[in-house]
Amino acid sequence: MKTTKSILIISVTLALSACVGYSKANPTEVQTQGSYQLIAYQDCIPIIKHTMDSEQVGAYKALKAAERDMSAKELPIRDIEDKLALLSKEIEAISIEAIREDDSQLVINKALLAKQEEKAKQIEAIIENHSDSFDAIGDYAEKIEAAANRFDKALKPIIGDLTEVNINIIEPGETPSVRCLVSS
Repeated sequence: MKTTKSILIISVTLALSACVGYSKANPTEVQTQGSYQLIAYQDCIPIIKHTMDSEQVGAYKALKAAERDMSAKELPIRDIEDKLALLSKEIEAISIEAIREDDSQLVINKALLAKQEEKAKQIEAIIENHSDSFDAIGDYAEKIEAAANRFDKALKPIIGDLTEVNINIIEPGETPSVRCLVSS
Protein backbone atom coordinates (compact mmCIF):
# COMPACT_ATOMS: atom_id res chain seq x y z
CA MET A 1 0.00 0.00 0.00
CA LYS A 2 2.84 2.37 0.89
CA THR A 3 4.48 1.65 -2.49
CA THR A 4 1.26 2.41 -4.38
CA LYS A 5 0.85 5.63 -2.42
CA SER A 6 4.47 6.57 -3.14
CA ILE A 7 4.07 5.92 -6.85
CA LEU A 8 0.87 7.99 -6.91
CA ILE A 9 2.52 10.89 -5.10
CA ILE A 10 5.56 10.78 -7.36
CA SER A 11 3.31 10.66 -10.45
CA VAL A 12 1.31 13.66 -9.26
CA THR A 13 4.52 15.54 -8.52
CA LEU A 14 5.97 14.76 -11.93
CA ALA A 15 2.73 15.78 -13.63
CA LEU A 16 2.78 19.03 -11.71
CA SER A 17 6.42 19.56 -12.67
CA ALA A 18 5.54 19.05 -16.32
CA CYS A 19 2.93 21.79 -16.07
CA VAL A 20 4.84 24.26 -13.90
CA GLY A 21 6.70 26.90 -15.86
CA TYR A 22 4.66 26.66 -19.04
CA SER A 23 2.74 29.32 -20.84
CA LYS A 24 1.60 32.90 -21.04
CA ALA A 25 -0.17 34.58 -23.91
CA ASN A 26 2.63 37.04 -24.77
CA PRO A 27 6.02 35.29 -24.91
CA THR A 28 7.98 38.54 -25.05
CA GLU A 29 6.47 40.02 -21.89
CA VAL A 30 8.82 39.68 -18.92
CA GLN A 31 7.19 39.26 -15.53
CA THR A 32 7.24 42.03 -12.98
CA GLN A 33 10.31 41.73 -10.79
CA GLY A 34 9.48 40.02 -7.51
CA SER A 35 6.11 38.53 -8.34
CA TYR A 36 5.14 34.96 -9.09
CA GLN A 37 2.33 34.58 -11.60
CA LEU A 38 -0.07 31.68 -11.86
CA ILE A 39 -1.81 31.08 -15.14
CA ALA A 40 -4.38 28.31 -15.42
CA TYR A 41 -5.16 26.93 -18.86
CA GLN A 42 -8.02 24.76 -19.93
CA ASP A 43 -7.62 23.32 -23.41
CA CYS A 44 -4.78 25.81 -24.04
CA ILE A 45 -7.00 28.78 -23.26
CA PRO A 46 -5.95 30.93 -20.30
CA ILE A 47 -8.86 30.97 -17.87
CA ILE A 48 -7.13 32.39 -14.78
CA LYS A 49 -4.26 34.85 -14.38
CA HIS A 50 -3.25 35.51 -10.80
CA THR A 51 -0.39 37.13 -8.91
CA MET A 52 0.49 34.67 -6.17
CA ASP A 53 0.54 35.77 -2.53
CA SER A 54 3.27 34.88 -0.05
CA GLU A 55 1.46 31.74 1.21
CA GLN A 56 1.07 30.42 -2.34
CA VAL A 57 4.68 31.23 -3.23
CA GLY A 58 5.87 29.52 -0.05
CA ALA A 59 3.84 26.40 -0.88
CA TYR A 60 5.21 26.42 -4.43
CA LYS A 61 8.80 26.78 -3.24
CA ALA A 62 8.31 23.99 -0.68
CA LEU A 63 6.99 21.67 -3.38
CA LYS A 64 9.87 22.49 -5.74
CA ALA A 65 12.37 21.91 -2.91
CA ALA A 66 10.74 18.56 -2.12
CA GLU A 67 10.99 17.61 -5.82
CA ARG A 68 14.70 18.48 -5.87
CA ASP A 69 15.28 16.50 -2.68
CA MET A 70 13.41 13.51 -4.11
CA SER A 71 15.52 13.66 -7.26
CA ALA A 72 18.64 13.51 -5.11
CA LYS A 73 17.25 10.56 -3.15
CA GLU A 74 16.46 8.74 -6.40
CA LEU A 75 20.05 8.98 -7.72
CA PRO A 76 21.27 5.71 -6.10
CA ILE A 77 18.24 3.91 -7.56
CA ARG A 78 18.86 5.32 -11.03
CA ASP A 79 22.31 3.77 -10.89
CA ILE A 80 20.80 0.28 -10.68
CA GLU A 81 17.82 0.73 -13.02
CA ASP A 82 19.69 -0.47 -16.11
CA LYS A 83 20.99 -3.57 -14.34
CA LEU A 84 17.52 -4.43 -13.01
CA ALA A 85 15.97 -3.89 -16.45
CA LEU A 86 18.58 -6.13 -18.07
CA LEU A 87 18.06 -8.90 -15.51
CA SER A 88 14.28 -8.64 -15.92
CA LYS A 89 14.58 -9.00 -19.68
CA GLU A 90 16.87 -11.99 -19.22
CA ILE A 91 14.30 -13.61 -16.90
CA GLU A 92 11.56 -12.97 -19.43
CA ALA A 93 13.62 -14.51 -22.26
CA ILE A 94 14.48 -17.54 -20.12
CA SER A 95 10.81 -17.98 -19.20
CA ILE A 96 9.85 -18.17 -22.84
CA GLU A 97 12.48 -20.84 -23.49
CA ALA A 98 12.00 -22.78 -20.23
CA ILE A 99 8.39 -23.73 -20.77
CA ARG A 100 7.22 -25.10 -24.11
CA GLU A 101 3.67 -26.15 -24.70
CA ASP A 102 1.77 -27.50 -27.65
CA ASP A 103 -1.59 -29.26 -28.02
CA SER A 104 -0.41 -32.55 -26.56
CA GLN A 105 2.42 -31.81 -24.14
CA LEU A 106 4.07 -29.42 -21.75
CA VAL A 107 7.87 -29.47 -21.57
CA ILE A 108 9.67 -27.72 -18.73
CA ASN A 109 13.42 -27.22 -18.96
CA LYS A 110 14.58 -27.45 -15.34
CA ALA A 111 18.06 -26.17 -16.17
CA LEU A 112 16.59 -22.97 -17.60
CA LEU A 113 14.26 -22.63 -14.61
CA ALA A 114 17.32 -22.84 -12.35
CA LYS A 115 19.00 -20.14 -14.45
CA GLN A 116 15.85 -18.03 -14.13
CA GLU A 117 15.91 -18.50 -10.35
CA GLU A 118 19.56 -17.38 -10.31
CA LYS A 119 18.64 -14.17 -12.15
CA ALA A 120 15.76 -13.56 -9.74
CA LYS A 121 18.14 -13.95 -6.80
CA GLN A 122 20.47 -11.40 -8.40
CA ILE A 123 17.58 -8.93 -8.58
CA GLU A 124 16.69 -9.62 -4.96
CA ALA A 125 20.31 -9.06 -3.90
CA ILE A 126 20.52 -5.74 -5.74
CA ILE A 127 17.28 -4.56 -4.18
CA GLU A 128 18.35 -5.74 -0.73
CA ASN A 129 21.70 -3.94 -1.08
CA HIS A 130 19.83 -0.74 -1.89
CA SER A 131 16.99 -1.20 0.60
CA ASP A 132 18.01 1.95 2.51
CA SER A 133 17.60 3.99 -0.68
CA PHE A 134 14.19 2.44 -1.41
CA ASP A 135 13.11 3.06 2.19
CA ALA A 136 14.29 6.67 2.04
CA ILE A 137 12.28 7.25 -1.12
CA GLY A 138 9.20 5.68 0.44
CA ASP A 139 9.57 7.77 3.59
CA TYR A 140 10.22 10.93 1.61
CA ALA A 141 7.08 10.38 -0.42
CA GLU A 142 5.11 11.43 2.66
CA LYS A 143 6.98 14.76 2.71
CA ILE A 144 6.20 15.30 -0.96
CA GLU A 145 2.57 14.45 -0.30
CA ALA A 146 2.46 17.06 2.49
CA ALA A 147 4.08 19.67 0.22
CA ALA A 148 1.69 18.81 -2.62
CA ASN A 149 -1.29 19.04 -0.28
CA ARG A 150 -0.08 22.42 1.01
CA PHE A 151 0.32 23.67 -2.57
CA ASP A 152 -3.11 22.33 -3.54
CA LYS A 153 -4.70 23.97 -0.49
CA ALA A 154 -2.98 27.30 -1.25
CA LEU A 155 -4.26 27.25 -4.85
CA LYS A 156 -7.79 26.06 -4.04
CA PRO A 157 -9.15 29.62 -3.61
CA ILE A 158 -7.86 30.47 -7.09
CA ILE A 159 -8.56 27.27 -9.00
CA GLY A 160 -11.67 26.14 -7.13
CA ASP A 161 -13.15 22.89 -8.38
CA LEU A 162 -11.89 23.20 -11.94
CA THR A 163 -10.71 19.94 -13.48
CA GLU A 164 -8.27 19.23 -16.30
CA VAL A 165 -6.49 22.52 -15.76
CA ASN A 166 -2.82 23.11 -16.54
CA ILE A 167 -1.28 25.16 -13.78
CA ASN A 168 1.64 27.27 -14.93
CA ILE A 169 3.86 29.18 -12.55
CA ILE A 170 6.05 31.94 -13.95
CA GLU A 171 8.80 32.94 -11.55
CA PRO A 172 10.05 36.52 -11.22
CA GLY A 173 12.21 37.54 -14.16
CA GLU A 174 11.18 34.60 -16.33
CA THR A 175 10.03 35.23 -19.85
CA PRO A 176 7.02 33.00 -20.31
CA SER A 177 6.46 31.07 -23.50
CA VAL A 178 3.23 29.90 -25.05
CA ARG A 179 2.92 26.18 -24.34
CA CYS A 180 0.17 24.12 -22.79
CA LEU A 181 -1.27 20.64 -22.59
CA VAL A 182 -4.56 19.85 -24.30
CA SER A 183 -7.10 17.75 -22.42
CA SER A 184 -8.13 14.56 -24.12
